[in-house]
Amino acid sequence: MKNMESEYGKFAKDVKEYLSLRYDLLRMEVLEKLSKIIALIVVLFVAVVLGLAALIYFSFVFAFALKEACGSAVPGFMAIGGFFVLLLVVLLAFRKQIVLNPLIRVIGGILFREDKENDGGIPGKKEEKANDGNK
Repeated sequence: MKNMESEYGKFAKDVKEYLSLRYDLLRMEVLEKLSKIIALIVVLFVAVVLGLAALIYFSFVFAFALKEACGSAVPGFMAIGGFFVLLLVVLLAFRKQIVLNPLIRVIGGILFREDKENDGGIPGKKEEKANDGNK
């Protein structure tokens, strides 16, 4: 009877240790995925800021080039303003296809992608492990 009680105690200790390790693994996976999402947000933010700065500079260059062609700055700046309004309308009309769907795809890929690091990234390795269990 004492032997049985010690086995139950050992089993309970093993279960507690297993659950603790699973909890630690979950925390590490959440940390990894969160850090990837934050890195993605930072990279997107920097890219948007740099892209907007370049767009502003090129807009002025194009507007002043139109000034030389038209003889006045007004038509050049009106053309650039009209282009940006048109760009805004297109972006708003297709926001789901242009912005939302790619963003969901990228974040979903980060959150729900199977971890390739566990199998070394070798295609078919998981299938081999599954087949080894059947032998």
